[in-house]
Amino acid sequence: MMERRTEESIAAFRQAVTLNPNSAAAHSHLSRGFAFAGRDREAIEHGNDAIRLSPLDPEMALFLGAIAVAHYTAGRYDLAAHFTTEALRLRPGFQGAQRLRCASLARSGRVGEARAFLADVRREQPLLSLDWVRGNVPYQTRELMDQFVEGLRRAGLR
Repeated sequence: MMERRTEESIAAFRQAVTLNPNSAAAHSHLSRGFAFAGRDREAIEHGNDAIRLSPLDPEMALFLGAIAVAHYTAGRYDLAAHFTTEALRLRPGFQGAQRLRCASLARSGRVGEARAFLADVRREQPLLSLDWVRGNVPYQTRELMDQFVEGLRRAGLR
């Protein structure tokens, strides 16, 4: 997935679910694969399966993070902000959720809040830039990456 080999990564995650359909981790990985590929309905379905299978899982922030990405790629920025807030409540240092929360807030019209939050994020991630995002965040298509970068740009990231 990090190499943007979309179908190959989704097939591997799908195989993990087939091998162990009761694995919350497998459903979570498949959810994340679908989310970064812009397949929001499938991502949310498998994210919800992960939550159902392990409602007290120590990795719950990752389950919620994948659901947040799915909502973001579908343009449901308020819901993405909600799920990132929940993920960060469970794991305050979750950098992916921090970045997504900035973009989600900005895209939902809460630009002042996004910029204030970005200032906090930049203290933890001083090298964060749009170029860093393009090279390190696994959105699987140019359009999805552009959508994410635009949110961060509105939040004030350069």
